[in-house]
Amino acid sequence: MIELIFTILIFLILGYFVIRGVGNILKGLLFLFLAFLIYSLISSNFPIQTSYIGNFIKPSLEKIKSVFLKVEIISVSKSSNGNLIIVIKNAGYLPIANPSVKIDGREVKVINNLSILLPKSLAALELDWKESFKIIEVEASGAKAIYRASSL
Repeated sequence: MIELIFTILIFLILGYFVIRGVGNILKGLLFLFLAFLIYSLISSNFPIQTSYIGNFIKPSLEKIKSVFLKVEIISVSKSSNGNLIIVIKNAGYLPIANPSVKIDGREVKVINNLSILLPKSLAALELDWKESFKIIEVEASGAKAIYRASSL
């Protein structure tokens, strides 16, 4: 009789630990899925359907994305050889990579190519542009900055 009580007690204790273990594994999988989903939505690798949910989520995600991925144009000047130099700052919390520059709607070659810019750091980009301009657009990793000027 005592063996039966101990056997039942051991099975109850084992069942309790198995249920807690499976629950923790399921919670871990759920958190991994949520982290993947948030990363995918922020990095724009996940297409959002234009439905009621997509129309509700998209503005919120754009605001969150603008906090984490943000680039600013600090200054614009000419170099000694006449090329345009712009200083950009990664004002977001995530690194940005491979900035591209458009001047007045035309893609411009970046002479000193920058592969990655860490958060809260500055970089100077020398551009193959010797003419006057009205609008400079810098785009990197989904972040965009616009500088408007009449000329240098």
